[in-house]
Amino acid sequence: MEVRGRTEAAELEDRKLILRAAEGDRAAFTELVRRRRPRVHRLAARICGPEEAEDVTQVVFLRLWRELPRLVASGHMERWLARVTVNRAIDALRHIARRLRMLARRSEEGPPPPLEESLQRGEIARVFAAVAEGLGERQRAAFVLREMEGYGTREVALILGVTASTVRNMVHQARRGLRRALRERFPEYAPREESDECGTEGASATV
Repeated sequence: MEVRGRTEAAELEDRKLILRAAEGDRAAFTELVRRRRPRVHRLAARICGPEEAEDVTQVVFLRLWRELPRLVASGHMERWLARVTVNRAIDALRHIARRLRMLARRSEEGPPPPLEESLQRGEIARVFAAVAEGLGERQRAAFVLREMEGYGTREVALILGVTASTVRNMVHQARRGLRRALRERFPEYAPREESDECGTEGASATV
């Protein structure tokens, strides 16, 4: 979870803040949370939805307070933040799935409303939440980290504890799954297939 585009002076000031927080300075830790919270929350929300992301974010920073001295010594705080956020968000996603399955079993009218109804924060977020339901948990995390949060393949591999080739495969499969779900559920947003365009041109030529 690197903070990109900062000046050298800003990075130095940030490192000093982290060191003070690691020594038990609560004011410094509060400021550290203020700076890191937006990205932690955004990453969690893209995996498990904005409502669950609030709890995930709180748990992540409670753990950070306990782990910070060790993380400062290792120099891996940003990577740790991303990994713990992903893992907690996946746990929250599993909890949502269990809850929906339980509601579906109890309901005599069929399955519960689609998950995206509780995730409506803008049309893009709503559509992504809906079509991403069919992705595996770690597949979804890999896609969010690589394609939405801007991490490199190697960074994603380190965060998820897999190889770079596994990340590339998961992202590739996620793209295919998302495109398929987009065509099925939101055809108005789906890009036109090249084969469709070629077929239209061929039909026009024969008329």
